[in-house]
Amino acid sequence: MLRTAPLLLALALTAGCASVSVQSEPSAPQRSAEQLAEAGQHAEAAQAWAQVAEAGRGSARDRAWLQAAEQARLAGEPEQMRTAWSQSNRRRLEGNDTWRHDLIGAQLQVEAGRAEQALALLSRPADSVPAALRERWHALRAAALQAAGRGFEAAGELAFLDARLGRTERVDNARRIERLLAAESDASLAANSAALPVGHPLYAF
Repeated sequence: MLRTAPLLLALALTAGCASVSVQSEPSAPQRSAEQLAEAGQHAEAAQAWAQVAEAGRGSARDRAWLQAAEQARLAGEPEQMRTAWSQSNRRRLEGNDTWRHDLIGAQLQVEAGRAEQALALLSRPADSVPAALRERWHALRAAALQAAGRGFEAAGELAFLDARLGRTERVDNARRIERLLAAESDASLAANSAALPVGHPLYAF
């Protein structure tokens, strides 16, 4: 039994090592794309990530296309965003990347006038949204709800968003909330307000 112990230990260590995923270092093109993004050169970063994607394989390729879509979004280039996003397979993404994929998809649906499809992509519980993406999630839900004619609910999303905005943005956000609420009938305001959970930020408006 004692003679077999070292062998068993070696096998256990080998199995343990096999179960640990090893993350490869970013390639030079990836580092270049990241540096362009950090420098705020989003159009160039989008092109750089597209080149990484075209040379990539598997899930790394899908993530690179998503990165290209995100940078195109920040650059204000909707067609490039749509093209890159369409080539990123959500099923091969993980973690926050699945959220980013859904957010871009929802933005595209809103811009195409398909509010209900956008809301379907934004249907996960609010408390499950990663903190870094929550502002964007609420803003997109507000846009989709307003487009769907659900103004009171849109105002509610903007109310959640309010605390995350800067001073000037909060003024504009408050005006938008007020316009949405002003468009509601007295009966609708009364019924919807009564249905709000305790502590909802819309009460302040």
